Amino acid sequence: MKPYVLKYLALAVGLTSVLVSVVYGNEDTRFIKPVFHILLFSFYSLSTKKWNGTLALFLGSAMIGEYFAAADFEQNFNYIAPLFAIFFTTGIVLLRPVLAATSVRLKWIDIFVGFIAVAGLLYIIALVFILSVNEMKDFSLITLGAVPFCIFIFSCFYVAAFSKHPKLLFAFITGAGYTLVCLGTFIHELLSGSTLLIGTVNAAEIIAQFSFVYFVIHIKEKFNSYNWLV
Repeated sequence: MKPYVLKYLALAVGLTSVLVSVVYGNEDTRFIKPVFHILLFSFYSLSTKKWNGTLALFLGSAMIGEYFAAADFEQNFNYIAPLFAIFFTTGIVLLRPVLAATSVRLKWIDIFVGFIAVAGLLYIIALVFILSVNEMKDFSLITLGAVPFCIFIFSCFYVAAFSKHPKLLFAFITGAGYTLVCLGTFIHELLSGSTLLIGTVNAAEIIAQFSFVYFVIHIKEKFNSYNWLV
């Protein structure tokens, strides 16, 4: 089987899970998402001709965590937080080769724009964090998930901003996608349930996971002189 067949199958299953979340409810996606994760890992394995245990742990923890989240987010949060802590930590490990090869070269405009973007993102994360702690009354578990989440998305944005990797756009999409996923999930589950919001969250999750796996497939490509901020 050609890798592109698995790629399009994975995207088709991902789209199906988004539609199911909007039409029937997020609970029913727990029976579809595992197929997406298996196809995504198969796409990686067929593309690289390798088995990647770290990526298997990355997708496996996401698969189980998303199952529990779809079944009952608040009831299963004791399982969800550690699983996503593993998920984001293994994501950082997978990014390590490109992080090590990325160096910072700043212009004044980069500093200004970067400061505004980071300050805004930190404000939103802090606000949702405080609201989540107030609602769930569990500082330690929320912190357990929040710390690796923050490191992971900032790693993605760091790569997107300063790396010369030819596929750096997919790192940016991953960071932006997971920012929307995590913040949108907490808002939906704890503050304001919305069919449109959960559909958006599921779409962002599918796009982010696919983008990350695609980036990991190409992570060893030679760097070039292109930088999307320059």
